[in-house]
Amino acid sequence: MKYYDWHSPNRAERLNGILKAARKRAGLTQSTAAYKINCHDSYIQRVETGKDRPSIAFLVALIDQYGISDGDELHEIWWLARGHAPPGNVDPLAGMRVDSHYRDLVLQDTECMAYLTDGAYNVLAYNELWAETFEGDPPKNMLRWMMLDDTARGGPEVENPVLMNWESQWAPYFVTRLEQVISMSGGRNKELNQLLKEMKADPRAVHAYSSYAGTPIHSDGAFRPFNHFRQGAGYVRLFPVGVVGSTATIMRLKFTTSRPPHQIVLTSEGEVLEDIA
Repeated sequence: MKYYDWHSPNRAERLNGILKAARKRAGLTQSTAAYKINCHDSYIQRVETGKDRPSIAFLVALIDQYGISDGDELHEIWWLARGHAPPGNVDPLAGMRVDSHYRDLVLQDTECMAYLTDGAYNVLAYNELWAETFEGDPPKNMLRWMMLDDTARGGPEVENPVLMNWESQWAPYFVTRLEQVISMSGGRNKELNQLLKEMKADPRAVHAYSSYAGTPIHSDGAFRPFNHFRQGAGYVRLFPVGVVGSTATIMRLKFTTSRPPHQIVLTSEGEVLEDIA
């Protein structure tokens, strides 16, 4: 992926080539594009030739009108036109490319089950403690597994699902998290959109989605009932770690066979003992 400073050599020439080609692919002249975006023809020309640095809102409108959706091309346009990467809510690659250091953090975790997912819930890395949770291989996509797989949520042929009390304890959390990720992606993540389509085609998943969408769910430090392959029924405590500016997530899960009645909360005034709701 390329990065450009505003004063980079050939920046304006490169930007002009990309935007002009995209506009022609969309069947637009500068005049028709200006009409659709509600600006003057001369401003379209100045933006395309790199003479003016457009606002974020204007550049988003221009990209939408030109029908540009390729992630690499979008990144290059934002660097050429504004000198920085696109914001997460207009970047289809946000969370889809994750620095390898986050994988290393997961692999080095010896206290909790841990896995790393990208912006479409694909599992990029997991540690041995997470692998030991399952009879076979761990899930390759957490959304598809948690919302659609009966080994996770239970079903007629699955007596002991991994995610115990799925309807009341797990589905609300994942629906809420999904809404956040979709919002950050701006609807431009094709893989995430496909997963959402699959989920809405499943009666149980779509019922959960319609029931819990818009409901604020506290997840950090929360307990959920969990059926561990080796240790049996118990609870996991969730510790999601977000990747800054991204929809990628490290999830840490601490397993216990009994649910503690209290937790220690850190405050600026010191430790506080609280009852666990």
